[in-house]
Amino acid sequence: MTDRSMDAVDPIARSPEIEGSMDAADRDDRSPGIDRPTHRSNRRPADIFDFVERYVDDYWLYGSGKVALRDVVAAMLPSQSDRAVCRRRRFGREEPSDRRWNVLLPAYVPDAVPEPLRELGVEPRYYVISPELKPSVADVRRRVDGDTIAIVTIDYFGFPQPARERVASVAREYDCYLVDDNAHATLSVSDGHLLGTRGDAGVTSLWKTFPVPNGAICYVRNEALRGRFEQSDCSGVRGTLTGADARFVFTRAIRRALDRRPGLSRRFASVEERFYGAGVAPPAARYEAAKRPCSKLTAVVCARTDPIAVRDRRRQTYRAWLDACARSTGVRPLFGDLPEGICPQCAPVEADRPGRVRNRLTAAGIDVHTWPRLPTLVRETPTYATAQYLADHVLALPVDRRVQPEQVASVGASL
Repeated sequence: MTDRSMDAVDPIARSPEIEGSMDAADRDDRSPGIDRPTHRSNRRPADIFDFVERYVDDYWLYGSGKVALRDVVAAMLPSQSDRAVCRRRRFGREEPSDRRWNVLLPAYVPDAVPEPLRELGVEPRYYVISPELKPSVADVRRRVDGDTIAIVTIDYFGFPQPARERVASVAREYDCYLVDDNAHATLSVSDGHLLGTRGDAGVTSLWKTFPVPNGAICYVRNEALRGRFEQSDCSGVRGTLTGADARFVFTRAIRRALDRRPGLSRRFASVEERFYGAGVAPPAARYEAAKRPCSKLTAVVCARTDPIAVRDRRRQTYRAWLDACARSTGVRPLFGDLPEGICPQCAPVEADRPGRVRNRLTAAGIDVHTWPRLPTLVRETPTYATAQYLADHVLALPVDRRVQPEQVASVGASL
């Protein structure tokens, strides 16, 4: 079981960054893992872990969702005896044992996501997506084969993948696993299901929703797969707060203080680059740097955060962006509706002139960026033109505490 005991909580955890802070006396001390009872009462969830436990009986904490994905895929890899049975069942004949397994990923995916597959010697294969962020099921069928061990679908920006069931049908047909990647939104629920739990396995990233330095949750829903799943030393929670935790709180506090003074914010960024380095590290280096357990600070913040307050606040700001887009031309939200239960990671919009919009919002003190950095193969292959276009034209407008609905309304003209 993963230990997330809150013993010896440091005062640093009382940072005002915590959304919906609660008193520790209002909670019991629990540890997520196998064979734990689920508390599905009608009362308001006490914290993030309590919220998750309304929907699943077991889960594992990690420092990074990509490392969690590596451990999940490692459990999917057939043993030598399994491979022989698999060959006979699928092909009716023996084949060489040095086959290369593959996992299918959507082409619209960050460049570091394939790294855990490469570490395992598994080939990442990319399938085409539509402008509506739906997998091309026909392209999935073209790329899946007898060596495919899993197909990954993504719940983009915290919204459920509408074509998931069609992809799941292909996975069942080819006897491979389905991975529900919900890295963007820990708190999103659709049709009574927590996103990230609708496949044989799934992941979600805590740091993409909450003000924490790292953290991810791994779900393994397939019972047979769960029996083979082994956690690496990158799972669990660190026993103490670290210098990295202190640096995270210090840096974030300064950034918040400078959010409404763009000139000073840019000067601080240049100082930060001088100390910590500028630019973006290669995907393999970023993946390696993430190989660590969940931060103690992350666990503390999640155990003292009101999930409903976080979700409500993000939804309110998202609606403000929708209103701003409705009054603008050349900017279109990817999701014009906000279904009940969805906790958006951001407000993704497609911009005809993304550079102009980004510069104007940045000048107004709002941090905006395109998403994502694509894998090199996807960026250079004409087949993936839609993913390339989206990566260049989709802007992620913030909905967290850095921006208020009133601020969105005042800068809406910048769109």
